[in-house]
Amino acid sequence: MHVVFFFVQTLYKAQLTDLREDFEETRRQNQELEEERNELTRQLQISVGKADTEALAKSIAHETIAELEKEKTMKELEIKDLVARHKTEIHNKEVLVNSVSYSKHVSFIA
Repeated sequence: MHVVFFFVQTLYKAQLTDLREDFEETRRQNQELEEERNELTRQLQISVGKADTEALAKSIAHETIAELEKEKTMKELEIKDLVARHKTEIHNKEVLVNSVSYSKHVSFIA
């Protein structure tokens, strides 16, 4: 009976050692997976931060473009108005010059 007990005890100790080794291996794998998950979470947070920053920059760029387009349109209208006024002034001066020339011509004839 003593031999059977010794055999069972030895078998139990071997199984216990195997279970401890399995437990330690599983614990080590879990720890590695936890570290990997933490690293991936950190990388994801960095990526989300970059995406938010880029979205804000894009929004600001679109606003700036819209403001510049509006300013461009206003400048084009201002230039158009200035050109029209300039043409009117040139026409008025040409009429004045022609009128003075005609008056001098008529006074020479008379």
